[in-house]
Amino acid sequence: MSASLPSLRQSSRLTPSRGVFRFLDLPGEIRNKIYEMVTCDIEDPEPLDNLDTISLPVFKKNFNPNLFLTCRQIHDEAKYVMMTKNLFVEVQLSGVGRRLNNDFEFMLCLYRVPVVCIKTDIKPEDRSFDGCVARYRVSCDERRSLWERDSIDSLVVLHRHMNQFLEAIQQTQWFISTCTQIRSYHDITLQNPFVSRSAHVGGSRSQFSIQALQNKEEALLSPFSTITEGPIYISKDWSGSYLQHDNTRPPTVSSITTESVLKDLEEIIRKGRDHQLQGIYVYAEAFYKLVDYKISVLMNSLRNTTVARLFEKEGLKPEDQIIEGQIFEDQLAEIYSTICYHRAQNALADMRHLIDNGLGQHTRDACDMIHKMSSQGRAPLPFPHFIPNPERTADHIFMEAVSFRLWEEVRRGDRWSIDQALKKVELGLEMAPNHPGLKAEKYRIVRRRVESVLDLSIVWNVAHPLFADSSQFYYE
Repeated sequence: MSASLPSLRQSSRLTPSRGVFRFLDLPGEIRNKIYEMVTCDIEDPEPLDNLDTISLPVFKKNFNPNLFLTCRQIHDEAKYVMMTKNLFVEVQLSGVGRRLNNDFEFMLCLYRVPVVCIKTDIKPEDRSFDGCVARYRVSCDERRSLWERDSIDSLVVLHRHMNQFLEAIQQTQWFISTCTQIRSYHDITLQNPFVSRSAHVGGSRSQFSIQALQNKEEALLSPFSTITEGPIYISKDWSGSYLQHDNTRPPTVSSITTESVLKDLEEIIRKGRDHQLQGIYVYAEAFYKLVDYKISVLMNSLRNTTVARLFEKEGLKPEDQIIEGQIFEDQLAEIYSTICYHRAQNALADMRHLIDNGLGQHTRDACDMIHKMSSQGRAPLPFPHFIPNPERTADHIFMEAVSFRLWEEVRRGDRWSIDQALKKVELGLEMAPNHPGLKAEKYRIVRRRVESVLDLSIVWNVAHPLFADSSQFYYE
């Protein structure tokens, strides 16, 4: 007790005699640290788990707005810290594909882009958010009708998530560029977040130095270097006067080539595999389905002309173009076969997971997916001349057999399902006699058939003639 008295006396001498603690008496570094703790607490959403549905991720925001109401100096200091630590970017969408309630919103969900806030169908005069370091306008329409012809959708994203955002939006633009003749346009304006809209109608303007943001100009623009579809226009608006400076990048041509298509599909498959290995089966299926859809678009010659242009290379003879096209189609067919295989694997893992968690009654869709992918993998409709790999075909049959057996476990006593499982196993063993999975599965199926017979015999209290000949275990 006595050891603490000197410190108590010292602290009492530091306290003003009037008994009032003045926050502004603290050193500026300490005040800034407190501002950061109070106004910058934006946490990324929780990681996905295997029970999640596909939805828009939500930030955890722990702001304390009362701090801004204390006095003008604290308001300004806290706002400066908040806006230099949390760099907000406003995204405005216009033209084809802009609707957030359609494909684009799904891409935001699939790529797990955390969004701070969204406004849909905004009138031009109400479209802006305050406090953003950049405004990114993307249009998939004629540039002359870029923003004023119709209402727009607008959202705010943290700058640290712009790479995720651009990855998502480029997936939507891929379909637009591939299926239509419409081009994309990208306008990026660096802004002073301390100039509010009221400043443009005679209100007072903040006197904060924007040097901290000007020094970050290269970093602010770096995510946009990944844009590959359509021209990019860059301007600065540090003063809030909306004067456009001529700082335009050269127009870019369409990036869709055979190499870029294959690389894109491989990257999406990788994302699907990553989610599958983590047990997040809903997201894995969504990525695989995206690849399936892209291949369907590429192979639908009535719907797009991009594929035909892929092989119109200078100096390439018409007959060589046909050969190049056939090689590309064969590559797509192999990718399609791989996708069917992964989707079946993913559905089987999902089916097992549901059963293990007592949700077997919800496995019907997964079971159907396994059989659908097995059928498409053996005879893909987009590729009638494709010859499937025999080993992969045997694997598909194995997964079908397992799904039938698991479905019988859900519907106890369903003799039809267990019989179908046995038929699939025997078909697979005819193709691949040494397939270890099929051999083990046959043992499980036969054992399950015996167990079901024993269960019925106990209920009926009679001996079953099956036990007169053990060979019938396999063929009855």
